Amino acid sequence: MGDIECGIFPHRSSAEHRALPLFSPSRFGALNVSPAECLRRAEEPEETRAMRFGTMAHGEALEGGILLPEHWIEKPAGMNFGHLDGKAWKLARLAEDPDAIFMPAEDFTRAAGAAESLRTHPLVAEWLKTGLTEVSLVWIDAVTGTTLKGRTDLVVRDEKWGPTVWDLKMLGRGVETSDALRAIMTTGTWMHVPFYASALEELTGVHHGAGVIAAGPDAPWPVECYLFPDDLQEAGLRHGRELLRVWAECEASGIYPADTRHGNPRGNSLSGWPRFRK
Repeated sequence: MGDIECGIFPHRSSAEHRALPLFSPSRFGALNVSPAECLRRAEEPEETRAMRFGTMAHGEALEGGILLPEHWIEKPAGMNFGHLDGKAWKLARLAEDPDAIFMPAEDFTRAAGAAESLRTHPLVAEWLKTGLTEVSLVWIDAVTGTTLKGRTDLVVRDEKWGPTVWDLKMLGRGVETSDALRAIMTTGTWMHVPFYASALEELTGVHHGAGVIAAGPDAPWPVECYLFPDDLQEAGLRHGRELLRVWAECEASGIYPADTRHGNPRGNSLSGWPRFRK
């Protein structure tokens, strides 16, 4: 990987970032299930309706607008694909694009509402004005020596908490922001955000904190910000580095076990996290 430059790249596009042949800590959630699951998701990327909604809300909040990825088409409000007119409309779109993905109009409305709630949150609004969004990173992890890539949602220099990396997490329907901590622990977020903070420390020499901005997917679109305690940030780094060693062994051997022996360690308390509710 010697020909890949390490550094902070605030203007690198997401497509350019994805094309880099490097492991990203965003894959820790899948790797924590098993190496086989991590490999499967890399080869067969998942794209559920909830994930598409998250992409839209993310783009609206952080990038200033919903830019539909290739093949995404908005399904008109009230249209029923079970009715003749709905079937005809769908078949016409599929004739133009056989890979078309239809997104319900209500999801666009929900994404706009969630983004507006983020933009008007007293803390997040200020961070969006003064911080950097969608920053690509390439760095060498100081402990494992692995060259990694990552793309942060938001990097800010807050007067109270200092330099901090924030990850925007759109919660699924039916998940309250009070349940966000459990989602953070079960998806691998508790590992990859501290890795991005560690990357910025490696690249700038300045310690960065790590946190998550959790946003609800439905009105009134609640928003809460969770700052990682130091012990959980360190735990995320330790466990992530264990997973990096496992992945290196798999890459060297070509064998990707389907076991779950690397599951989340127990004992990490979800209480005592600083949170800031809108």
